[in-house]
Order: sequence, then structure tokens, then C-alpha cells
Amino acid sequence: MPHIHALVLATRYALAVAVVLSIADIRSAAQTDPWVGTWTSPEPDRGVTVRLTIGQSSTLVIPGTGPGGKVAALTLRVRDFRGSADRATFMVDLPDAEGVVGWELRASNTRDAATLRALTIDGEPADDDLPSWTLRRQRES
Repeated sequence: MPHIHALVLATRYALAVAVVLSIADIRSAAQTDPWVGTWTSPEPDRGVTVRLTIGQSSTLVIPGTGPGGKVAALTLRVRDFRGSADRATFMVDLPDAEGVVGWELRASNTRDAATLRALTIDGEPADDDLPSWTLRRQRES
């Protein structure tokens, strides 16, 4: 009988852990859902259309310096995405181990527009003179 009691307790424990993990996944998805989609700048910045895609493969496209010092599009993988109703934050690693940039996407009143700006560079506050972009959510067809 003690073995049956231990088995029942172990099963209950395993179910409780599964429920807690499921709730964490649901909460994480709920934080991301208001932001899912493709956000783009209405006007190119130095020839590059800024684009933020939130979903299974999240990326950020911003102007960067390419070969010969020319402006080129940098496509960076988004990580550590955290969202709330009116604000999302995430990180991107710059190429060639040049650092990590922390970003904020803050929603406007319309919910289909948001302002993208750098918050931190390598953990330090970003300069106020860095560009920010107004992005608009693209409607899915």
C-alpha cells in the first residue's frame, strides 16, 4: 500500500508541474499575441525600410553599415521578447560580436502603430540622439 500512495503522490506532482508549465506557456503567448505580425516604417531610412517581424521567427531589419561604408539592411534575430498591452521589449545581437542592443516597441493609441527605439547598448542606456521609428502593423490578407 505505501508504494501505491507514493505512486499517487508522484502522479499528482507530475500533473501539477505540467499545469504550471502550461500556464507559463499560455501567459508567454498572451504577452506576445498583441504584437504578432509585421511592423514596417512608412518611409525608408537611408534607403532601408525598417521592419520588425514578431512570430515564430522574429527579426528586426534596420539600416547598418555594409561593405565600403555604404548603408545596408541589417537583419537581426530578436530574442528575449517580452510584451504587455502597450509596450514590448526585446534584444538583438549585432553582427561580428559588436554588442547587444535592447529595444522598446511602444504602442500608440491606434494599436496598429508603435514607436521603436533603442533603450540600451551593451547594458548601458542608449544615447537620446539615436534614431527612432514609427512602425505600422501590416494587415494580413
